[in-house]
Amino acid sequence: MRERESDLHIFDLDRTLFRKNGSFAFYHFLLKKGILPWSTLIRCIPLLFRSLDLTFLHREVFRRVLKGVPLSHLEEVVEPFLDQSMDRLLSPFVYRCLQKAKKRGAVVALLSSSPHFLVSRIAKRLRIQRWAGTEYAVDKEGKLCDIATLITGRTKLCIAKQWAAECGLSSHQSAAYSDSNDDLPLLEWVGHPIAVQPDRQLLAVARERRWLVFS
Repeated sequence: MRERESDLHIFDLDRTLFRKNGSFAFYHFLLKKGILPWSTLIRCIPLLFRSLDLTFLHREVFRRVLKGVPLSHLEEVVEPFLDQSMDRLLSPFVYRCLQKAKKRGAVVALLSSSPHFLVSRIAKRLRIQRWAGTEYAVDKEGKLCDIATLITGRTKLCIAKQWAAECGLSSHQSAAYSDSNDDLPLLEWVGHPIAVQPDRQLLAVARERRWLVFS
């Protein structure tokens, strides 16, 4: 893929820019630090054995794990988590793609369904100016009470179109990196779709349409 100086490169986070699921790694960090009780893990185990769409899964995890947790308790440990884990989580190949795009003057963006308080800090560390993550509402005590904005595949497409318009770019001047079939709307819209560690459904689509695939 040849990159022009005006390209827009959009990166997914979990299993794309990060080799593994960064949200789960952060959750495990919260368990070890005692910020979340281990009983929440027991509540979530049944979800591992069910085929769930992204929206339902996020709402169930929020209900079983995050609801009622003070947002400040989560925000204050993001930096220690990233200090400990970010280097090993980053995918060397995808990170090189990101750095290469930045050096060529491309607009680089991070779009993820992971929590906004996590995505924003990662974007800051990587000097990515455009980013979006799932946002949560808080009650008068500062505790998480609902999902305000869930970043789904369709949401990513809307945000990508908005960013492209703001930059004066077309879909043909845009690239997207993702592992998930949920991001198919975005991948179909951009001129340069790249499947990274794709799930089975996305791999089948990528092979059929001859997209770039990186395992």
